[in-house]
Amino acid sequence: MDKPTKRALLYSALVGPGTGHWLLGQRGKGVVLMGAFLGLTVLFCYRLFTMMVSFYDEMMDTFATTGEVFPDVTAIQEIHSSIYIENWWLILGVLALWAYGVWDIYPSARKRGSSATGTGGAK
Repeated sequence: MDKPTKRALLYSALVGPGTGHWLLGQRGKGVVLMGAFLGLTVLFCYRLFTMMVSFYDEMMDTFATTGEVFPDVTAIQEIHSSIYIENWWLILGVLALWAYGVWDIYPSARKRGSSATGTGGAK
């Protein structure tokens, strides 16, 4: 594996999907992967924020009626698990997109290397 392929794999794994493709010169694929990754991440953060706001409102209503300042541990566990249960598809989408971005770097780099040398992949 040559240095640009290693760098592309590292960028795709650590920075985000699409960055390695961009580095290899596949701008279109890189932009699509980066856009999808950022879109799913922003959507997840938005849903997380709106759920936390609604839980905060419920907590303030409880404080107004009972005077309890902090929710008990089971309430916090329910909030935490409901966030993951209701957003499992977004988490799975982000992870799948990241895995695809890392997995697709090696064949893309190999194809790029064979077209640059003109061997067509034969050794």
